[in-house]
Amino acid sequence: MTKRTFRSALVVGAFVMGMLPTIGMAEITTHIGIRDRAENTIKGNIQADPSNGNYRAAQRTEVSVTGYYENVKSHVTFQENRNWSNGGQLRIYEAYTEFGDDWYWRVGRQEFKMDEGRILGNKQWLNGLTHDGLLLGYKGKGQYHIEILGVREQDKDWIVFHPTTEMAGVQLALPILYESNAAHSHGEGETISYTTGLFAKVAGDFNWRLETYAQQTVTRSEGGEELIQSGFLFSAQAGYKIAEGVEPVFNLDFTTAATNKNALEFSQPYANAHQYNGNMGVDLTSDGGGLIAASLKNSTNCGEGVFILALHYFMLADAKAAGVEKASLGYEVDLEYSVRLSDSLQLYIGESLFLDQGSRAPSGKNITLHDWTYVQLSLDL
Repeated sequence: MTKRTFRSALVVGAFVMGMLPTIGMAEITTHIGIRDRAENTIKGNIQADPSNGNYRAAQRTEVSVTGYYENVKSHVTFQENRNWSNGGQLRIYEAYTEFGDDWYWRVGRQEFKMDEGRILGNKQWLNGLTHDGLLLGYKGKGQYHIEILGVREQDKDWIVFHPTTEMAGVQLALPILYESNAAHSHGEGETISYTTGLFAKVAGDFNWRLETYAQQTVTRSEGGEELIQSGFLFSAQAGYKIAEGVEPVFNLDFTTAATNKNALEFSQPYANAHQYNGNMGVDLTSDGGGLIAASLKNSTNCGEGVFILALHYFMLADAKAAGVEKASLGYEVDLEYSVRLSDSLQLYIGESLFLDQGSRAPSGKNITLHDWTYVQLSLDL
């Protein structure tokens, strides 16, 4: 009860503080975003998850108001997520106040996307992700920028330290994420986790991105015993513009497996996994086996729109750690065509296929096929 009260008070307090300066507010902006998506599958189930059924239609509606007064910014977003067969749910998606210019701080419910969302993302492909917390930031001269965010959740607290800069055309970041459930464990042991690493990216006709992160978890039991587990994630991406419309991008991810009691399967609970692991969002949980994911993607102009083709292959980093004999998980093919119908309306049409193999294939079958078709309209006003 106390935790829920704290979070509610934080959000309401940020909203009230932000709305106070609206008398004499220099500028007020509004935004309305509506996303309608219809999904269907003929063989298998939506996103290869039996609980999702074979058809669904959903709508996400967001209404935002942002006020500015000198160096104060106040923002609130209401969001309704509606499943056309089961009704909708209205919530306060964001509600925060931000003070300052070069040095600034923001308090309340807010999105936080770090780099390309590998460790911390906003999950916009789904219904978004926000956190109740306090952010302190500094925009230095040139390209130097640093943000520190502290968050209290229902079962743990965490702090992220995110410095970024640019050197010789290379975007660089050295994030550190600290998580602890000590304040919520009630003396029944505690778990502390550290994640740190490097993000580097170069844009242009020849472009590349490199990410490598180490993660360590320390678990202390009531009896005083301590277990230290470690794991890491490595991701590399390279792309090259061969000609107009021929711009292939290759990506490779490697996530460590829990091969013994001291080895950790790398955890990414806040990540934008959609852009790395395919449109279908198939559950690739490997029960400690880690993950190797390779993809090849190309975008090309097609008429007034853009056509995207992506090929993915997934396998376990260690099949024995997952308790299975075969490492292969399967293949995914994603096709999407998007076109802007007007300044505020965009249409997306997509088709995806996932072919189960190895440890995902049912006994007696070599391949199981799942398909997924979606049509989405996005309106921004």
